[in-house]
Amino acid sequence: FVWNVGVRGLNGQLTIFDRRTRESYDITPNVRDTTSISLAGLPYRFNWEAPVAFSRLDPDVAYYGGNVVWSTRDRGRHWHQISPDLTRHDPAHLQVAGGPINTDASGAEFFDTILDIAVSPLDQNVIWVGNDDGLIHLTRDGGSHWQDVSILGLPGCVEAHVSNPNGFSSKLQFANIAAGCNGRIETVDASPHAAAAAFAAVDRHFTGDDAPYIFATSDYGATWKSITGDLPTDEIIHVVRQDPYNASVLYAGGEHGVFVSLNGGADWTPLMAGMSTVSVHDLRIHPRDNDLIAATHGRGFYILDDLAPLQGLATASAGAPALFQPRTAYTYFRWWAYEYGSGGAGGAECCPPANLFSGENPPAGVILTYYLSHPAAHAPSLTFFDSGGRAVAHASGPNVAKLNRTSWDLTEDAPVPWRSARAWNQGPGGLTVVPGTFTVRLDVDGQMISRSFSVRPDPRAQWTQGQYVERHAFLSGLYDEVAHVDTALNDLDSIRAALARRIQTLRAQSGSATALANAIRQLREAQALEHEFTSNPRNSEDNQWKPDKLRERLLTLIDTYALLSQGPPLPAHRQEAAAIAPLYNRAMADYRRFKQSLKGDA
Repeated sequence: FVWNVGVRGLNGQLTIFDRRTRESYDITPNVRDTTSISLAGLPYRFNWEAPVAFSRLDPDVAYYGGNVVWSTRDRGRHWHQISPDLTRHDPAHLQVAGGPINTDASGAEFFDTILDIAVSPLDQNVIWVGNDDGLIHLTRDGGSHWQDVSILGLPGCVEAHVSNPNGFSSKLQFANIAAGCNGRIETVDASPHAAAAAFAAVDRHFTGDDAPYIFATSDYGATWKSITGDLPTDEIIHVVRQDPYNASVLYAGGEHGVFVSLNGGADWTPLMAGMSTVSVHDLRIHPRDNDLIAATHGRGFYILDDLAPLQGLATASAGAPALFQPRTAYTYFRWWAYEYGSGGAGGAECCPPANLFSGENPPAGVILTYYLSHPAAHAPSLTFFDSGGRAVAHASGPNVAKLNRTSWDLTEDAPVPWRSARAWNQGPGGLTVVPGTFTVRLDVDGQMISRSFSVRPDPRAQWTQGQYVERHAFLSGLYDEVAHVDTALNDLDSIRAALARRIQTLRAQSGSATALANAIRQLREAQALEHEFTSNPRNSEDNQWKPDKLRERLLTLIDTYALLSQGPPLPAHRQEAAAIAPLYNRAMADYRRFKQSLKGDA
């Protein structure tokens, strides 16, 4: 189910979209259309971006905010008001906007409304509420009692306990309604580390103040401390989130991008990582994948994969290289460009069909991040070992100061390619590993650091571990044959080139007729051997019309089977492999005899 705010009216309409039936259900607590009328005498009003919140401790409970807070346990069929009006309810802010000819009736002109609701992930009775009028309220008993815990650190705020028309204690007197203690509480973030702690991001640009405002409390809002630190002085902040694993790490979304603090807000650093300069209105940390998700104003969603390096960076900055723990990786079937008429075996991963409407995936395989205090003298190298200690893949990594990120696509080192073949026909890429436990070793100028990680099968796939092993063993045999064939072809290319030079020299120098005849014979034998190994297609027409030889049959079998499924080979695949085997054995025997004859002639 997808909860959707403001489908049509943008003034409080809340719907649920059922992804199974493709239906939408209206679950708005108050269904009256309030556009083009004064809100002063109405019991309820909603912001353009009315907030929905959920309890992590009780997934059946949802909350919705207007000028009061509602809760539901049955996906909005029944709502229960759990707060009084938590806003200033200033009549001057509740009149029809616009005029004199036409009113501004889009729903974006409604004020004195709730902007954010944050339920503590540690205590579901602790609920924080932030408004567009600068107020913050807190309940510690699930809504039975509410307390005004607004921030005194905003410009113009003066502490003076006064009576609130809504019937509960307030600690603020607004010295200047227009520009004083006035700000939009864009975000309240309940700390995942302490129920008494929370963070607030305040936007005051409506008052002409573009400065950043981020505050933190550790005593249920009794006191707030500014943690704006060294953020740019004109960076309006819309959202702040505390990291769920490292309490010192904070993320902030501003008018120009994302920032990160590793020391609780004392210092901030831009965290763009290829992201466009864009206004970021929300940030979330994925609870399962530990990714940072940014919602932008007009540029869609961005995802920063795997926050573990940032979470551990504070302890990795002592000068020595550090390799951060990779997260679990998954093998999965990928779309390939050749399926859409561009590319071929081993081609680049392609996008899914357009009708899936999905964004770009993270790099296939395992993401690896390491820290260097300074660039290494030589490019860092990465070696991957299976559970038996066999080195299955090798790679070089980036080499810059601070964080370096690369990935391994879970494929073994590819066979040696036939260098004379066209690029699209040089041979298969690396073979996908069998799910299991692997170790990566980082070598930085002789300093070795290792980390183990798991590779798991696609949880959607039907294949067993034994079938993955069966697939790998079958393909390993084919890959070995291709590797031997291509090594022989590379050798034959070198022999032919040397013989051609020898023939040219003998003819130019009127050398021995016998030597010349032997060289010509050997060249023809080498050419015949190549024709036994391959039809050597040079273009798509050759590939279509030339009869397949040994190499083409091997590659066709690999392409037909390996690139279309992760499952075990079928009997037809094994039959073709068995039919190819005698061709391979004969060609390799002919090649060895030819090599031996060259030694005899020498």
